[in-house]
Amino acid sequence: MRMIFVSIGLLMLGATGASADDWPEWRGKGRLGLWNETGVLDTFPAGGLKVRWRTPIRAGYAGPAIAEGRIFIVDAQRSIQNFEVIERAVALNEATGEVLWTREWNVNYTGLTFTWAVGPRATPTVDEDRVYVLGATGVLYCLHVATGEV
Repeated sequence: MRMIFVSIGLLMLGATGASADDWPEWRGKGRLGLWNETGVLDTFPAGGLKVRWRTPIRAGYAGPAIAEGRIFIVDAQRSIQNFEVIERAVALNEATGEVLWTREWNVNYTGLTFTWAVGPRATPTVDEDRVYVLGATGVLYCLHVATGEV
């Protein structure tokens, strides 16, 4: 399901052109939920939109943040045996989908209810040269947008 939403979002990005506004936090700039783009399609072409690129995204409900040509995602890969989880932050090139960097950390979802033990749900927040990411257990990182370094 998450892959569907990411794919739709990336298709929408491809439809807007190169001068698109950044979407650096949940609900966009200022968290207002406003999209000020012009030239957006009123209807989709009969054959659908052309997919520009795809990249695998793991589990979670966090939305993407977009700033300065980068897309920031947080997700998780859970072990089938137990509640040991690898959460990660990923920066992608907005134009190509190339993974620019990945930052991973281990957490344990023991004690989280079943519905919360799926993965991160907080959209990354970009502030100039920093991106803040929050995992499902409350692990918070401040990372450099260009390198992913803490």
